[in-house]
Amino acid sequence: MAAPNTNPPGPDTKPPGANTNPPGPKSNPPGLRERTRNAMRAEIAATAVDLFVSRGFERTTIDDVVAATGVARRTFFRYFDTKEDLVLGYLADMGDLICQALAARPAAESVWEALRRAMDDAKRMFVSDPERLMAIFRLCEQTPSLRARHAEKIGRWHRGIAEELGRRMGVDPAVDLRPATFAAAALGALDAVCAAWSGGRRGDDPDVLLDEAFDALRGPTPRSG
Repeated sequence: MAAPNTNPPGPDTKPPGANTNPPGPKSNPPGLRERTRNAMRAEIAATAVDLFVSRGFERTTIDDVVAATGVARRTFFRYFDTKEDLVLGYLADMGDLICQALAARPAAESVWEALRRAMDDAKRMFVSDPERLMAIFRLCEQTPSLRARHAEKIGRWHRGIAEELGRRMGVDPAVDLRPATFAAAALGALDAVCAAWSGGRRGDDPDVLLDEAFDALRGPTPRSG
């Protein structure tokens, strides 16, 4: 009789006892009112980013954005709490997309494959408006307040992804370190892709960059020297 396998499951295997239930039903598409609200929010943010790029983030005020968009100041604050949210709201959508896509991946898929494929939805933001996304990355790099707020949002992405991985693996992410570790590694890979795509490998296919980054996570660690 063969001895039982006592090795813990890795990120490329589905652990015993993991949740194999199919993902829940998708939410209904947004109604007209929500679509109108989203369109207005996107228009204000797009105008603001253009102003930040041309004038500088610190030198552009909320009143400047209000004047450029033609909305009332009170209306502005229905959509955005701070000036930083005008820039980071776009990136916040990326984190939501990744969590939603991960929840919809097949239950039998390995952790790394599910995470890689979940990035496909985020990748669409790269190709939908690449110049605007590059501008946002540059603004975040150049502006301390944006970097700090972006770090907060990355923390929320990390918690959301770790919780979903815990559900998929059938473990408690508050006790088992693997979901948080896998989530941090995946977000680190995405960060490396964003830096390369807006820098030294500007214009490269995001699919190729994501594959490279996740291959590095899956593969053996190279020896130093």
